[in-house]
Amino acid sequence: MTSFGLRVAAVITMLVDHVGVCVLACTPYQTLGTVMRSIGRMSFPLFAFLVVTGCAHTRSRRRYFGRMMALAVLSQLPYAIFTSLFSHPAAPVEGIVVSWLPAGEMLGRLLLAAVCLWCWWSRYNERGLGDPVGWLLCAALGVMACPVSLRWGWLTLPGELNIFYQLGLGIYLFSAAERAGREGDRPALLLPGILAAFLLPEGYGLAGTVLLAALVSCRSRTKSQATVVLLWGICYHLVFLPSMGLLVYCLYALGTAVGAGLVALYNGKPGPRTGRLFYWIYPLQFLVISAVARQAFF
Repeated sequence: MTSFGLRVAAVITMLVDHVGVCVLACTPYQTLGTVMRSIGRMSFPLFAFLVVTGCAHTRSRRRYFGRMMALAVLSQLPYAIFTSLFSHPAAPVEGIVVSWLPAGEMLGRLLLAAVCLWCWWSRYNERGLGDPVGWLLCAALGVMACPVSLRWGWLTLPGELNIFYQLGLGIYLFSAAERAGREGDRPALLLPGILAAFLLPEGYGLAGTVLLAALVSCRSRTKSQATVVLLWGICYHLVFLPSMGLLVYCLYALGTAVGAGLVALYNGKPGPRTGRLFYWIYPLQFLVISAVARQAFF
């Protein structure tokens, strides 16, 4: 299977997963929503695998990192709308309510911003302040380092960080691992990224960063990476076993196992080129799902 095939699988399962979130939140069809969410369990491991392989094959890791930050910035508002409606709904408020983030989350965001800044300055900064990628990074850092949360009606801003901030962290881990190999095996270079993910309670948190780090550690060995995805899915969802029940756990683990099988089928070829199509699908699908759901259920 080519990287194009893996991207298609990741995008389709992501769409199924997010529609499943809507089904669980807005309809009585809980079984259907659970099955859809179990199908979506393979999307994040596939995206993580694609980021790691993309780092190895891209002609300019600086531009690759810039595209990841651009996508993270452009997706934050659509993602905040989606999560405010479905994942973390709360009673609407009048006016604008400002609140400080918890200390641990605030520190995690600042540390993650510092990690991205270090990654940029030490590896990718070739044109100084005139580089548009650098300005995109500054916008991303502004969102990441924001110490307050704004409630306006039913919307929370900036909300939890979307998943591409964590995938951008994968680029940092890849670069740090390469640097550690050249400079005498200094695994301490990975610690800032791991600590930042541990302090951030959103997304996949520490578990997602562990997956990225493990994929980086066995890069270029596809079968080992497939095994990592399989074991990660079993262990990650085991944490939620008491709350989700054995049947749902098995469905979720099965979804991740299918993703591991797709990774094992990767043949190292890029497949058809699609330009920036896949980059636009991520923010647009949040807007479409949110708009349709608000018309139908709210």
